[in-house]
Amino acid sequence: MIMLMERPDVTIANYDRMYDFYETLPPSAVALTTMHALSAAAYRGQTVTFDESAHEKIGELLETDTRLLIAGNHITMFDQFPVAAAVRSEPVLQPIQRNTFIPAKPSYFHDNRYRFLIDKLGAIPVFRPKDAKGDAQPLLADSTKRFIDVCAERVANGEHMFIFPEGTRKRERPEYIERVERGIGRIAAAASQRAPIAILPVALWYGQNPKKFDWVKPAIHFGTPILPPFNTHRDVTDRLTESLNHCVAEAKQSLGR
Repeated sequence: MIMLMERPDVTIANYDRMYDFYETLPPSAVALTTMHALSAAAYRGQTVTFDESAHEKIGELLETDTRLLIAGNHITMFDQFPVAAAVRSEPVLQPIQRNTFIPAKPSYFHDNRYRFLIDKLGAIPVFRPKDAKGDAQPLLADSTKRFIDVCAERVANGEHMFIFPEGTRKRERPEYIERVERGIGRIAAAASQRAPIAILPVALWYGQNPKKFDWVKPAIHFGTPILPPFNTHRDVTDRLTESLNHCVAEAKQSLGR
């Protein structure tokens, strides 16, 4: 109950105190494992494929304590659950299911009935330009910098990260990744200065009309991990965009529609 009372308001005006809290709040291994197990049950039978060399490379990276930044395309509000199901069902990925965090929009943290669970599942608030209106706009750059520092610190402390690098859901032309936001590049550059990391691209494909496929089992394809150096955010976003487009094409082919 004390921890619940100490949880700071999730507002951009309170970003510094808020990120002090999330910098040292690890996800619950029990909550994450349970969520992965439930997701695996809900999405049992979905198609999961890998690049030819990806399976072996992922295993090698995890054996050497390399942290993964799992970066996926974003089509529906449920995308994290089929990916969690894939992590649960694929032995090579199972080591990451107990210690992975994910950025989430602030509105998810505004209902105290659910916030405790969201925190347990490893979510961290991130403010986007549309979340910073009026007097909050000048705080966006500083809050973003602090968010990146917190992500890098948690990765350095041994956690993995799952992120939708497009920044929002893509309903139009979902078969093509047009732009990856620079945040993933900034996080990769900062985290790689503190710990060994790699970026693992993953793509989901539900079919040509994703608006009608929110509850359909997608095809999922994991690409070859992207390795350092991560010198500039532009270098990272260019490499990741190319990899994600490849993964989408592979997922689309395996689903057959």
